[in-house]
Amino acid sequence: MGALSYLYLTRWKNRLKSLVKSPGQLIVLLIFAGLLIMNILTPRFEKQPLHRDISELYAGIAGVYALMFIMICSNGITRGGSLFSMADVNLLFVSSIPPTRILFYGLIQQLSSSIMVGLFILFQYSWMNLTYGVNYPFILLVLLGYALCVYCGQVTSMVIYANVSSSIRKRRTAKAILWGLCLVFVAYIAYHGFTSSSGLLNGIVSAANSKVVSLFPVAGWLRYAIVGVVEGEPTSAIMGFGAIVIYVAVLAVLISRTGDSYYEDVLQSTERTFQVISARKSGQINEVAPENIKLGKTGINRGFGASVLYYKHRLENRRSRVFIFDTYTIIFLIMNVIFAFFMRKEGGLPAIFSFSTYMLIFVGWLGRWVKELVKHYIYLIPEPPFRKLLYCIRHAVQGMFLEAFILFAIVSIIIDISLPEFILAVLARVSFAMLFLSANIFVERFFSTITVKILAVLIYFLSMIVFAVPGIAVTVILSLTQVVPLPENILILSTLAIINTIVTLIATYASRNMLEYAELNSR
Repeated sequence: MGALSYLYLTRWKNRLKSLVKSPGQLIVLLIFAGLLIMNILTPRFEKQPLHRDISELYAGIAGVYALMFIMICSNGITRGGSLFSMADVNLLFVSSIPPTRILFYGLIQQLSSSIMVGLFILFQYSWMNLTYGVNYPFILLVLLGYALCVYCGQVTSMVIYANVSSSIRKRRTAKAILWGLCLVFVAYIAYHGFTSSSGLLNGIVSAANSKVVSLFPVAGWLRYAIVGVVEGEPTSAIMGFGAIVIYVAVLAVLISRTGDSYYEDVLQSTERTFQVISARKSGQINEVAPENIKLGKTGINRGFGASVLYYKHRLENRRSRVFIFDTYTIIFLIMNVIFAFFMRKEGGLPAIFSFSTYMLIFVGWLGRWVKELVKHYIYLIPEPPFRKLLYCIRHAVQGMFLEAFILFAIVSIIIDISLPEFILAVLARVSFAMLFLSANIFVERFFSTITVKILAVLIYFLSMIVFAVPGIAVTVILSLTQVVPLPENILILSTLAIINTIVTLIATYASRNMLEYAELNSR
């Protein structure tokens, strides 16, 4: 057995050993398996007599792949990427192993990591099966395509960064070319959508599944290959996956020919990644600062006491956002709008609202208030702890209202909803966002002493479920009994908004002294 094979197999063996020896990780794994089994079995109890055209799903897959590829490449142009860990850099790069074999080892290792990143796709089987009638092997095929897309994006970003890192002008040119390419394909799809005689949706779907869009790097090839496998067209499948193999081979050759600059870039990117991972393991959250900082206006210059926290967060968000929101919020908004567009005739407002609430689960822990807990300044402010907590989350709450308003304003254009439904949808979504925020605060107050991060994340998700149960239960009871004579959507949204707000206030008040002592937060 060669040195690299031994290292790769030993790494996986040690991971399995640590999994067996860690009760927390085993519990999470069992819960993950249980949820996955439930997701697979759910469609057996809910049969859909008619399914939508699967070409819509093909178009959506191409869109998700393209978005991931563009975002990874864009981020890589700025900060680079690495196929190796800090241990690999310290041990492999100084060994007598040929550089080509080390590069191949890094490529194989990165592919396995990319597959792990896309495991969330496995939980999309239920709605895909009910809506489009796909089977589970199709989900596995989509997972493989997603992993290859992420993998190719990371390797591409490394190649681009190695050639443009020496000049800011080259970086800007590379980004302009990348986004220009994206704009050309978006314009092509939009043109066919608006000029199609069969309607906007059919025009967009037809354009997204055309041979022209199949030429889009990586994302178009993968969609072409997946369609070939599903539709029984081996030529398309071979051409699509063959293009990916050739593309990766060309990138590997380009990396091997970059010379010493490649190793310098890898070292820099690996050190940066290692620092971020180490900070997260110790409970700290590092800000991602640009490499070239332009000094402008300094100071907050507003607020007094606890109110300074609000103005500080507002200033930091203004400097880091893209247009109105940050990058993550924009991505989730786009995903919600796309879902609303495809489901405008099938599920209507309830389905769109449920999906937007589901997406909130994955961003509930984000926010600048979390970063304040690991710094000592907030504990030194001579103000009541509850007042400091309220000012700390004030900006996040304002962002929830703005995001919900813009989302359902767009949804109201896509589907026909009344003004009361629009207002209640905004309030209900804000109530869920605040509910998940209060769940995070509750976990930070009463369970922050847990040092096992996996258990902490598990408790966070369980607390969100527990907090959401009262609103869902009351809504179901009122809907079944028809005690309140209101239209169904009005009744559901108003009940959720009221009950969620009550639970949020109780949970937040129960955590009011979270900032009284720094020792309450072990991070």
